[in-house]
Amino acid sequence: MGQKWVANPNRYSSKYSALSVFINYLSETKITLEIPAPIFIPAPSVDGVLVVINPYEDTDISGEQLIGFLRFLKNCFRFRRKTLLNNLGSFAGNYKTEWGKYFTEKNYSVKIRPQNLTPREFWELFLFWQGF
Repeated sequence: MGQKWVANPNRYSSKYSALSVFINYLSETKITLEIPAPIFIPAPSVDGVLVVINPYEDTDISGEQLIGFLRFLKNCFRFRRKTLLNNLGSFAGNYKTEWGKYFTEKNYSVKIRPQNLTPREFWELFLFWQGF
């Protein structure tokens, strides 16, 4: 779980998810200590980690926006092997032309997958979607 919290497109990318994006958009995360499994009783099958989460102070987002953003992210990552464009089309309305223009403007390939965008890029995409 700790790896999922600190994941990004370049580190622990297989663990990168909606939760990763959400946490890392709102805070800085860092694994500070690895804890071997035998320390715990009963011992789990995986090692543990201590994650430090430092919230960004300049984040001015309403509770309603946070809920909407998390729902948006969950849908973007719902079908991980699909392209982001296909995922957006399945839940965000039939705005293929608008999404295509946005992707072109941002120099995103139409074949880009959700795990390739940064938290900031997802926030910008969310704000664009809210403008429909």
